[in-house]
Amino acid sequence: MNRFDDLLQRITLLNTQLQPVKDHLGSDTRKMLYVKLWSIVGELNAMLHLGLDNTALDLKVDGHRIIIHYWSGVGGSVETEVSVFIDRSFAVQRHTKNLATGNVTMT
Repeated sequence: MNRFDDLLQRITLLNTQLQPVKDHLGSDTRKMLYVKLWSIVGELNAMLHLGLDNTALDLKVDGHRIIIHYWSGVGGSVETEVSVFIDRSFAVQRHTKNLATGNVTMT
C-alpha cells in the first residue's frame, strides 16, 4: 500500500469510529480519535509545508482526495473558510472563501 492510500484508509477509519461519539463532548474516546486525526493533519502539514498553525481541524476523505477544512480570522473573529484539497500525487489546492463577500480564491 502506498502512503496516500494508507492516509486515506486511516482517515476513513478514524472518521467512521468517530461518528457514534461525535456529539459526546466529554468523551475520552472522542478526544482520542480527534487527537489521532489531528496528528495526521500534522503529518500532512510537515510533509507538504501547508503552513497550518493549528492542527485542530476537520479532516476527511472525499473520493480520492483528502480535505482539511477550517475557519480563520483575527482576534477570534471568523473571516474566511478554508478548504485544502490534497490529491493522490500530493498536489495541494487551497480554496479560501471570504465570508463577508462570498468570494473564493484558489491557490
